[in-house]
Amino acid sequence: MIQQELQKSAGSKFDAADSNKDGFLSPEETAASLAKLQAQKQTTFSADDAKTQVNRVKNRMKNADENEDGNVSKKEYQSYMNNHQANFDRNGDGIISKDEYRADSEKLPSNYRKK
Repeated sequence: MIQQELQKSAGSKFDAADSNKDGFLSPEETAASLAKLQAQKQTTFSADDAKTQVNRVKNRMKNADENEDGNVSKKEYQSYMNNHQANFDRNGDGIISKDEYRADSEKLPSNYRKK
């Protein structure tokens, strides 16, 4: 995957979760989005695996909330995801291989917070 594709995907996911289109994800919008994600994942994965994936996204959202006001702005989300995705590309070639992507799962979501 190319980093630009991941950035575009992250932006699309934010926009889909931002139901009132105000540029922020409220706790209610985040909860609704996570419930929808869990229902979708349970059609493909076991309930435990779906829950694990949802918890991973939930942690990303929590860590993206840079000012800790309970809402995630699109700017906060994009900044967090850009840092998150930049760490995938271990060899710096602009392409994220499956091995690079899998190696990233060892990191904690808080590692991608803006320093």
